[in-house]
Amino acid sequence: MQSGELQPAPKPSEIELKPKTFGEKVSNFWFHNSKIIIVLLFLFIAVIIMISQCATRIKYDLEVVYFTYSPVSDNLTNDMAKYFEKYADDVNGDGEVHIAVVNCSCDPYSNNNAKLTKMQSIIASEPKALLFITDSNSIKYFDNIKTSSGNFFEKIKYSLSDNFYSFLAENNNNVPSNLFLNIRNVSNTLVEKEKDIRIYLKSSKKLMDNIK
Repeated sequence: MQSGELQPAPKPSEIELKPKTFGEKVSNFWFHNSKIIIVLLFLFIAVIIMISQCATRIKYDLEVVYFTYSPVSDNLTNDMAKYFEKYADDVNGDGEVHIAVVNCSCDPYSNNNAKLTKMQSIIASEPKALLFITDSNSIKYFDNIKTSSGNFFEKIKYSLSDNFYSFLAENNNNVPSNLFLNIRNVSNTLVEKEKDIRIYLKSSKKLMDNIK
């Protein structure tokens, strides 16, 4: 360009259009950052849900496994838990007593027995689940589970009392009978190495003594 000549006006595409009003600034920001904002919003919601679930999740003091070859409803095992809670201690110190009775009752002739698999998983890894409710038939299953110190269950075995059956009969039909409460032998097992196992063992034995 020679001296004195006027510089040509910029083309429309070369003009930087800067937002002027607040609304234009918001629209411009959303246009360039909407994907990031949506991802962050979903992450925020997910974190809130997780925190809420953790805050409202019941922290069980002890667990009791219910195992018979006659399937029962979860309503029945939930009522069993309410009965045991009257005689249990606040093991975790949260000011409340919560017992979970895990329903592992199953049909022995079923090809897809998820509840039996659940019980096997509990046996392998859950230190709170030292108490087992069985009958004279299902208890034979544990004869095949040996530890280096002997049988799966300790010699202590209590027949559940009439009070137990009466409590269940208030809200349930077809209440099973002739049930036993057994406690697991943890000596020389992997569960024995779990943190606080001695506390769970002591509390489980105390619960058995309280309801006999």
